Amino acid sequence: MLGYSLYRSGKLDEALAAHQKDTEYPATAGVVCYHIACVIALRGKTNEVFAWLKKAVANGLATSNTWMATPT
Repeated sequence: MLGYSLYRSGKLDEALAAHQKDTEYPATAGVVCYHIACVIALRGKTNEVFAWLKKAVANGLATSNTWMATPT
C-alpha cells in the first residue's frame, strides 16, 4: 500500500491522503483505518485516534474486545 510506504518514510501528510483514498476498498478498509489512526496520532491529533480505531474495528480489523484486552 502506498500510504503505508509513505508513513514509514515519514511523509505523514502524503500518507494520510493515500490512506484516505484506500478506505474505498472494503477488503483492506480495516487495516487502512488503523494506519490512519497511527498517522493521526503521530501528527498529534490524539482526540481523533479513537474514532479511526472504531472505524477500523467496524471494517473488520478485529473485535473491540481485542483492542481493550490487557496484555498478560
